[in-house]
Amino acid sequence: MARHLLLIHLMTLSLLLGDGTVQIELTNGQEVQGEFIGTYMDHVHVLTGEKLYYYTCGDIQSITSAPGEEFDYDCSENTVTADILFPPKLDPMTGEWTQKLPDVFSQSIPRSAATALTDGIASKGGHIVINGVRYVRASSDGETDKDSTPIATREEVIFQATQIAQQMERKSFHQSLAVGSCLFSSIGIPASILYVELANSRMDPGNPFYMDLDSGQKVVYEQYYKKEEKRLRRKNVYGTEGACTLMLIGLIFFSVATDS
Repeated sequence: MARHLLLIHLMTLSLLLGDGTVQIELTNGQEVQGEFIGTYMDHVHVLTGEKLYYYTCGDIQSITSAPGEEFDYDCSENTVTADILFPPKLDPMTGEWTQKLPDVFSQSIPRSAATALTDGIASKGGHIVINGVRYVRASSDGETDKDSTPIATREEVIFQATQIAQQMERKSFHQSLAVGSCLFSSIGIPASILYVELANSRMDPGNPFYMDLDSGQKVVYEQYYKKEEKRLRRKNVYGTEGACTLMLIGLIFFSVATDS
């Protein structure tokens, strides 16, 4: 039920707030593609698949639209709100609506609540309740209040890990590597096997989704990211090498047949 509500929320975001597909180039060289949702608290928010991601404006090199034209946005304006980006969830244990905000945004809740939502505010222990919605604040050492809920379920962590691994896959590079190893098979094939099986992971620890996970969720994320990463390497390198080898064998048989 909760997942269905999340999907409905994301579809609503896409239909009402989506401003077209954009390509974001970060200062660290990473490129991200998604549907531009808006700006909030000096962050750009985009929808990729079934997940919202946010990037600090200072880390963004450029944003372009699908045709490659410069995309117009203003980080000094809040075009969306926290309630839209991080909708509350019903806690079945307490019957309360709880909203879990990332650390970078949770610090502004009391101030924004006092100015924008002047009614229904109450403080309860480590969180604040606004019109019946409980906002959880993270502590300075990174641990959250005992009443807080995880940012994502295990299934969502696995889904995001595999999706991001697929986005980061260097398909053309691996296919080119496979063709080269096929043509120089005596040394190319063994070298490609070593690369595929022993290459270091290219997982980005600065990914916003990963950074907001707790230590246990990060272990799960890394495990499934690296698993998907290796699966894709094997598929593109070994698959291309296999096709290349069959083509070479076919050419040899064809040459022998035409000569005889």
